[in-house]
Order: sequence, then C-alpha cells, then structure tokens
Amino acid sequence: MADQLRSPVVRIAVLAPKIKAEAEKARLNKEECIKIATRLNKVSELLSQLEQTEMMKDPAMSRALRKLDETFSQAHMLITACQRSNIVTMFLPWPAKKLYEQLREVFDQMVLELNDVIAVGVRTIGTV
Repeated sequence: MADQLRSPVVRIAVLAPKIKAEAEKARLNKEECIKIATRLNKVSELLSQLEQTEMMKDPAMSRALRKLDETFSQAHMLITACQRSNIVTMFLPWPAKKLYEQLREVFDQMVLELNDVIAVGVRTIGTV
C-alpha cells in the first residue's frame, strides 16, 4: 500500500537496482533480462534528473510515467521468473521460449512508453 503512494519515478528508482541484481542471477534468457535491466537503469537515472522540473507536473507526464511504472513492474516479474530453473525448463524448450517472447513484448512496450514520455517532454518544453 505504501508503495502505491510513492510517485512512479520513486518506484522506478527503487525497482531499478532490484531488477539489475535479479537479471544477473537469471538462468533463462539472461541476455534479454540484462538488456531490460540496463534500459531501466538508464531511464531511472534520467527520470531522477527530471523529477524536480515543471515537466513532471504535467498530467500527461504523470499518466505516461504510471504506464511505464506498470511495464517495469511486469518486467520485474518476468525477470524473477527467469531466475527459476527446474527439471521442466531443462528438458522442454517452450517455457524458456515463452518467457523470451514475454520479455521481448515487455521490452517493446517499454520503448513505446518511453516514446510517450519523450513526446510529453518535448511538448512541455515547446510551451515554455
């Protein structure tokens, strides 16, 4: 509940190091997990620099950041799933393949949502 009261920027900043650590421990799809973790860390660093700007007060930016936060939470769940390895995943290719596809989808979603954040930022800067 307390986590829901924090801003998306703070939640992303808290989630970034967790995802990075978990991506390093991934047993399945490690490369994709690290790719997502790297992107999340870069986004977190950028957002922390923008947090105190007027741009962050824009309602459209708040919506875009909430969507991005939800996508990063989904990425966190998938990366956590990549840490688990059992007898099924060692002999059957489809659990790892399904996770890979989900990771690719969440990465693509991250890119789209980052584009939304950028578009709002550019629009906000243009009105100043």
